[in-house]
Amino acid sequence: MFCPQCGTQVTPGQQRFCRECGAEVGRDPDQEARRAAQRPAGHARRASGLPRCALSNQVMERDTTMRTLLMVGGLLLLLPLAIPLAVGTLVAGLVAGVALVAMVLKLAPVLALALVLYWIVIRQRRTLRSGR
Repeated sequence: MFCPQCGTQVTPGQQRFCRECGAEVGRDPDQEARRAAQRPAGHARRASGLPRCALSNQVMERDTTMRTLLMVGGLLLLLPLAIPLAVGTLVAGLVAGVALVAMVLKLAPVLALALVLYWIVIRQRRTLRSGR
């Protein structure tokens, strides 16, 4: 069996659409035209027979309008949750920074004492070496 539009060989029992052009195979084109003539005017069918698809360079491209709208709607619904999260992160960062500065200021005398003791020990070692 061959595709009525492009002539590509098609397996009749396994394929419903042509893999090259996307046309429906296995139907009589005259019978499809009679069905289209019997339909009411408001129920016009798309030329390709595929729902919301566009054939471009023999590759089917899906219409992603609904997906985009759902993503934008979801982001708009999540925005009120993201604002407190961002503000909370900033506040937590400020609190952590203040705590770090306070810890350094509290440890400053201990660090100064350690430096003085280190200086004394080094000085005594130098005097002992020079005295020998």
